[in-house]
Amino acid sequence: MWEARNRAVFEQEQLDALRVVKRVEGMRREMEVDMGNVEAAGVMRGEQWQWTKPEQGFVKLNIDAGVKEGWGMGVGVVCRGNNGEVVWGLSEHRREELEPKLAESMAILEGIKEARSRGHSNIIIESDCKSVIDALKRKEHGQSDFHLILDDIFYFCSAFNSVIWSFVSRKLNSVAHELAHYSSSEIGRQVWDSLLPEQVMSLVTRDINEMR
Repeated sequence: MWEARNRAVFEQEQLDALRVVKRVEGMRREMEVDMGNVEAAGVMRGEQWQWTKPEQGFVKLNIDAGVKEGWGMGVGVVCRGNNGEVVWGLSEHRREELEPKLAESMAILEGIKEARSRGHSNIIIESDCKSVIDALKRKEHGQSDFHLILDDIFYFCSAFNSVIWSFVSRKLNSVAHELAHYSSSEIGRQVWDSLLPEQVMSLVTRDINEMR
């Protein structure tokens, strides 16, 4: 609802109140799934319940952003291979405070740039921000700050053979979420190869165990 309010105030976007309410209801269901309340969430059989490994020839990037008033924003990205193993990860803390949709799109841009610098050819991007993933799938263009970030993402994506966009629940994006909040006090960027901080690796292990 706050995101919708900001879009109306700062981007002069005409909003459909019914769509906003449906989006809130969708988020409520996601939260109940994350909490294990399957019956209350009303999720049908066949929906994704566990982190899934990328197909052969691809790597998967789970990406998240964290925003907190007076703290700034955090970026979390984890790149994982065909067995669920960590290929690399990054955590970044910035002073700037962006509204959530801008922060999520900026986090995706950072993940894309890092993946490009490492020479990946085929990538899957997973995020728990549906509005951003939907905009990327539609290849949206415009003049807002949000669309300018999307333009940068599209530019860097041109270096890859294949890019797949995927929306997932918060539970399935938990490793990236933890990395987005990892650098809680220091401004700057940290990058890891293969091994992430211990408290984050425990979530990686959980994903791999559930995947099997």
